[in-house]
Amino acid sequence: MGRHKKFKKEDVSKIQKWLKEDFEERKVKGRIIWNHQTDIICKWGLYSEGEDKGPSIKRFIKRKDGKTTWHRLKKKFYKDFYQSQKELENIVIYLNGLDPAEHRAGIKYRLKEGYIPRVHVINFCREVKNNFLNDDKKDIENRINGFINYGLNWFQNKTHKVNEWKKYDKKWGQCLLNYNEDIKDSDRIFPLGELRSKNTIIRVIWLMNKFMEYLHQQYPNKYPPTYFDPITNSQFRSLEMIRKQRGLVRDRKHIKSEHWEIIKRNIENDPHLKIIEICYEFGLRRSEALALSSVENLFKDNLFVKEQVKCIDYTNGVMTRIFKPTKTGETRRIPYKASISEISIKRIATIIDTFEFISPNQLTKKWRVLMNELNLDYDIHDCRHSFCRNLFKIKNLDIKTAMEYSGHKELQSINGYLRSKSEFSEEKLNLRDFRVVA
Repeated sequence: MGRHKKFKKEDVSKIQKWLKEDFEERKVKGRIIWNHQTDIICKWGLYSEGEDKGPSIKRFIKRKDGKTTWHRLKKKFYKDFYQSQKELENIVIYLNGLDPAEHRAGIKYRLKEGYIPRVHVINFCREVKNNFLNDDKKDIENRINGFINYGLNWFQNKTHKVNEWKKYDKKWGQCLLNYNEDIKDSDRIFPLGELRSKNTIIRVIWLMNKFMEYLHQQYPNKYPPTYFDPITNSQFRSLEMIRKQRGLVRDRKHIKSEHWEIIKRNIENDPHLKIIEICYEFGLRRSEALALSSVENLFKDNLFVKEQVKCIDYTNGVMTRIFKPTKTGETRRIPYKASISEISIKRIATIIDTFEFISPNQLTKKWRVLMNELNLDYDIHDCRHSFCRNLFKIKNLDIKTAMEYSGHKELQSINGYLRSKSEFSEEKLNLRDFRVVA
């Protein structure tokens, strides 16, 4: 009967009208009435009254004088929805002053009740998803969960006054870093000893700042402009040093030539992974390689890097690359002769013309699957490490030129390649072969 019928928000007004009439009728008849200021009035709930009676919607009320009662909603308002548990729940959610979609999203993200209305947070999350377009949905969900659990909920536990959140900026930073043992249990975001990566923390801070910007733009008179900068570069360096000491950070390494030959054979016919050969030969970041086209980027004697892929848009079933500036915001030209194997222009053009569009995150996932199959341990970014190492050790280029080709703006960024460890034998020396016979 009510299987295909849906409860609409407009129907709530009919119930609210009845509630007012019911209250007035109680006063006239001398029945128990309640005061919202002094009595305990629980939220509406959905209860099972047994198979014969069906479900009921009611709320529990305890008066100041100790008397209690159940306030029941008349069944005429929901009897048509007996066959739909979800619609019955929607009625209860509406009666409690919430929107069902927003309420369920709040539960999904484990959003705590606070001074900021839940609707603002849900609308912001929707906006974030739209900005990510059709990129990896799981990654977007993880970022939103991180922002809510490690940022918004933490501040709402501190104070309901948004204007005062900024004064907790540095304390929040200490809790995100989590390497100090004197953090109070009530302040702690992560379990004792658990250290998250710099990238994870930066994403939380970035989304928190985006949320504060969103609030101010939408409600400038209610929410002040707020920007969080809780962690210094020095603190991040300390975090990474501790993570390295604990073996939580994977060191960058160049790809051995024999391993590259194996990898190359396995990616050259893959429509997505073949573009990684360009990453290896020219030290491109994955998103830069995915932005290439033979018309825009191939010149007579150089590869022109001008932008990177932000994400892939699948609107109307057509894949379109959405671009953004390079990491440093600058373009660069890499001469073909700087490539590791001095790859031919024809091969470069063939790879660029035949690879299929894919998002950076999806490319990384496919790469990891391949590494597991080949029993190798390399990241895509190790291709870039190999290129930079080659510039110094094989091409013998000066630092300025190497920085220009690799797209590094600061010496600190390329310093890791300057300090590449020499390769020494791990076989112990047989001292008997060198002892002087008396």
